[in-house]
Amino acid sequence: MTKVFNALLFFVLAVVTFPPVSVHAQLSYAPAQPVFVAPKTVEFSGKHLFVQGNPFPLKGANDSVLPISTFYVGPPNGVCAYVNPGFACIGGLTSYDLGFALDQEVLLVRALGGNTIRTFDKITPSPMSTAPSSEILRYARQRGVMVIAGYWMNDADFTNPQVRNNYITDFGNYVNALRQDPNYDKVLMIGLSNENNSRFCSNIPNCTSQQRQQQAAAFYSLVNQMAGQAKAGDADPRPIMVVSGELGDIGDVTVNASDNFTPFIDAWGVNVYRGNSFFGLLGQYAARSNKPLVVSEFGMDAWDARNGGNHDPATQAGYVGTLWDELIADYRNPNGVSAGGCVFQIVDGWWKANVSNLWVPGVALHESGGWANLGFPDGQADEEYWGLFERARSAIPYFDSYTPRAAAMVTQQKLNQTW
Repeated sequence: MTKVFNALLFFVLAVVTFPPVSVHAQLSYAPAQPVFVAPKTVEFSGKHLFVQGNPFPLKGANDSVLPISTFYVGPPNGVCAYVNPGFACIGGLTSYDLGFALDQEVLLVRALGGNTIRTFDKITPSPMSTAPSSEILRYARQRGVMVIAGYWMNDADFTNPQVRNNYITDFGNYVNALRQDPNYDKVLMIGLSNENNSRFCSNIPNCTSQQRQQQAAAFYSLVNQMAGQAKAGDADPRPIMVVSGELGDIGDVTVNASDNFTPFIDAWGVNVYRGNSFFGLLGQYAARSNKPLVVSEFGMDAWDARNGGNHDPATQAGYVGTLWDELIADYRNPNGVSAGGCVFQIVDGWWKANVSNLWVPGVALHESGGWANLGFPDGQADEEYWGLFERARSAIPYFDSYTPRAAAMVTQQKLNQTW
């Protein structure tokens, strides 16, 4: 079984290459004419996104790449799988090397009428990959969608000069690698970090409010510096978004999170799970920042944990539909703040209930369990049931099958409306 797993993870489709383009400038001594300034590939104008000068309402979904029985633990093990009775790993491979799984998710986003898939970590090929360029960008081109290229930031002491220098260098290298990709034009923006604001005290025993404030101030100054240096010298940079858990510190001048202290951050992303409404989120955001807002995560799970637990796709669909309605209304509003959003998530992730200890057979099972959320009817967000599509095993290991839930149908209806 281990050999089968290894072979599947190294499966790579044909490489797409593009002929070089040369541009020849020619001097002219004619009288000066009005200069046409070409639009940037991707830019914000007001609160909305534009791609190649055309309005681009962000109709997205968050990825959930890992097939049944697999999980990612970072280097040196990389992607691993439970292969009864033990585990098999291929060191160095990441979720974004799994081309066969990425293609399916990109295709599902397109089938829903979506135009964007959001990722959580580097999408450039890992050192162990045989792919010459980003797998997800290649499939994004084939399927006609854009990609929010994620960049994960681990919990750390953000006041530490070495930590800061390492992040500045690594992020700059990542952005440069993206620019060199033949499908770089499919990068919509870069999603820098994910909910670090909820974990500033995670490495500090008996963390005080003052220590939390110090970490926050250091973090926001760091991400702004990372963004500024990554954009330096680039005539056509991609927007950079910092993703917050809820509204968090956005707008707080005391921790360097106000607009004035973050000039190189183009937009804020907010992951929010308040229930069957955003309950004032958009107006609350407007009071904190003039930057565009991307609702980077929203939705509801399809599991009702009450009375022993049962599958409840109907309630999920109702919540997801209402949230899309609010986002669309804000986008249409001339005074709105949102560029759109990404529903969480495309497909169920079977590993997530075991996130605290992935080295268990449970990664091969569809389990309930998650975190308390009073905005949901059962008071719980079940981590393995977020998908618009239900994941199931197929005849070929790791090539899962997907069945649309009612929330997928509702999402398809909302995304195909005129925004």
